[in-house]
Amino acid sequence: FHAWRQNNAAVYDASFGGYRKGSVTLGISDVLAFHKATSRFAAVEVKVGKDTLTPEQAAFLSDVIAAGGFGCECRSIAQLERELATYLSTLLP
Repeated sequence: FHAWRQNNAAVYDASFGGYRKGSVTLGISDVLAFHKATSRFAAVEVKVGKDTLTPEQAAFLSDVIAAGGFGCECRSIAQLERELATYLSTLLP
């Protein structure tokens, strides 16, 4: 995989003393990637504690999955490894 963290949080801008909106795409996942061998898109929404998906985040993940990509709400590295292994086992011989 080639992956990157998608900056989507508001950013403080000292020039006007406030926060600029984050990503222009509501619900975009925290980590985006593509699988080099298959060119499949992947989206991982990282959650901790009692945090839950917003409706926009759930819709984004659903769209990725419907298009044949990998999408998941991830609460641990072990969970991500299991879910990726399961997904990849359906793609690679």
